Amino acid sequence: MPVKKKPKRKTTDLSVGGAAKYQEWLTPDGLMCIAAWTRDGLDKEQVAIKCGVSRETFRRWCKQFPEIAQAVSRSSEPVDVEVENSLHNRSLGYTVQLKKTFKIRRVKYNDKGVKIEEYEELAQGIDEMHIPADTVAMIYWLKNRKPDRWKDKREVLTNINLDIEDISPLAELLKL
Repeated sequence: MPVKKKPKRKTTDLSVGGAAKYQEWLTPDGLMCIAAWTRDGLDKEQVAIKCGVSRETFRRWCKQFPEIAQAVSRSSEPVDVEVENSLHNRSLGYTVQLKKTFKIRRVKYNDKGVKIEEYEELAQGIDEMHIPADTVAMIYWLKNRKPDRWKDKREVLTNINLDIEDISPLAELLKL
């Protein structure tokens, strides 16, 4: 009589062997590793292997824990675009608006011009600040975007035809 296989049990327990393995990946360091692996181009299966779990377990973690799902969802392409935009802005200079708190001194006077009250208060305001263009960012941008015009070393190809007879005086000079 053939032996019947037990049907696979669907488990919702996220722990392995009683120890909650997912907890180490919910820490800031663990989430940073997952995000870095994703940015480096690893897919979910490869990240699961790095975490030491099966693809199915990692898939369950992504459903169960939004922090892990968010770390995986930031793929390398959007991050690369953010860095490119940041480098572009840094190369050209840009203006930012900063929210600042200012200390204001208030003085009240009566009709005769005599000071009757003086106090200080804090007020929120927006300060505009210009970040100047960064020459290092410009150089980096130009060297990578137009290497034929901006790279440090240029290769010059020359074609020199020498006869063997012409080399002997040159060899004499080299001996000196």
